[in-house]
Amino acid sequence: MKTYEKKDIENLLCMVEVAVHRKMICSSDFDFLADAIAIRCSSKVSASTLKRLWGYDKRHHRPYFNTLSILSKFVGYKDFKHFVECKHIEVPTSFSYTASSILSKDIQPGDMIWISWAPNRRCLLTYHGNHRFKVTIAHNTKLHVGDSFSSMHFAEGMPLYLDNYIHKDNPPTTFVVGYAGGLNSIKRIKPDETEEL
Repeated sequence: MKTYEKKDIENLLCMVEVAVHRKMICSSDFDFLADAIAIRCSSKVSASTLKRLWGYDKRHHRPYFNTLSILSKFVGYKDFKHFVECKHIEVPTSFSYTASSILSKDIQPGDMIWISWAPNRRCLLTYHGNHRFKVTIAHNTKLHVGDSFSSMHFAEGMPLYLDNYIHKDNPPTTFVVGYAGGLNSIKRIKPDETEEL
């Protein structure tokens, strides 16, 4: 395996943390990330491998290119080589996130979430369990009523990745909502409030 600069790997790990809006500091964080990778990339990286990569598990470990490539795909690159070639892009070394957010693990099937993003795009989403959502109302967006996708986290100011996004009979893909400026707002909606939307 080609030896990459340690800084390249550190930048990648930081971008992954930004993408999931959490620092990898305890065992449950790595379980969460392993699930998120499986949903978004349809590839598996074990929580134990992630722990070694982040240094949570202190045993010596030289990461495989394939593992780094899966993480690179997770944050929008073709593979790790592509990520390294694009390293001129500034990567934050730390972040603080205090805006409103909703985790799919904290809601129940039948619950609804209203999201909006620029310019004037709005959707009502209904949760169907197992991190799956279906579009119930759509205004001024390429999303259509009946489309479905997986997502684990909605956060104001951050893009929303629709993993395993299905539109009609098209094959599943990944779709990004609010790529430029993130979501403007997110709100849990009660069934009797939908008439006002």
